[in-house]
Order: sequence, then structure tokens, then C-alpha cells
Amino acid sequence: MLTAKPVELPGSFSWDVAVNYSRNRNKVIALAEGLTTYILNERRGLTSEARVGQPYGTLFGIGFEHAPDGQIIYKDGLPVVSGTPRVLGNIQPDWVGGIQNSFSYKGFSLSALIDARMGGNIYDEGSANARWTGQ
Repeated sequence: MLTAKPVELPGSFSWDVAVNYSRNRNKVIALAEGLTTYILNERRGLTSEARVGQPYGTLFGIGFEHAPDGQIIYKDGLPVVSGTPRVLGNIQPDWVGGIQNSFSYKGFSLSALIDARMGGNIYDEGSANARWTGQ
């Protein structure tokens, strides 16, 4: 976290600013004896796991087959589905940060905070239920 006071006028006005930034790079090294994976959550074939050798919160599930150039493979107009679960993403954000500005003028103060959580993957249960029920 970095803080600064860019402006301070004695007895009348001041401006304080604070900025923070963090990121977490991790890997599951070991679990309880006999476990290589621990399922944190499971929904319709998608699991969020703590799996040895992977970052905490890795999402595993069935995805589409891809050509060597990264394009999805289609057959008869539909994407070809992979037969084995694979890494689809991770729930952890790439980084978290924020900035806070505080202004004071003759005994009155105003503060504003903006927070950001950037990156990470989510599973939209609401849209999945709507598609499942034909809505």
C-alpha cells in the first residue's frame, strides 16, 4: 500500500490518496495423506478443486476440442466436445487493488474508494439454469 498527501493547505484544504495492489500466485503442494485432489464445489460436471500441482481453485470440466491453432473444432455445425475433464480456468483473480481519495476542507471531509478484482473465472449458475430449463 502506498499513501501520499499531494495537497495540504494549512487550515483549509488537504487531499490524501492511498493505493493498494496485491496478487497471489500459488500451487497446491500436498493434501491430506491419500488425497491428490479435494473438490471445493461441483455443479453440472464443473468442479472447483484444490489439486496437487495446480493453483488453488482450478476449474475442471468438459470443454471443446481445439485445433493446433487454437480454433474450436466443429462437426456437422456443432462444436466437438472433449471426452475427458481438463483445466477450464481458475477462480482466483489475477490481481486485486484499489485507490482511495480523501478530501478535507475546513472540518468537512469526503472520501471515495474504488476497488477492483481483475481476472479469475466464474460459473454463471443463473444462466446455466435458464438454459437447462429452456428459458
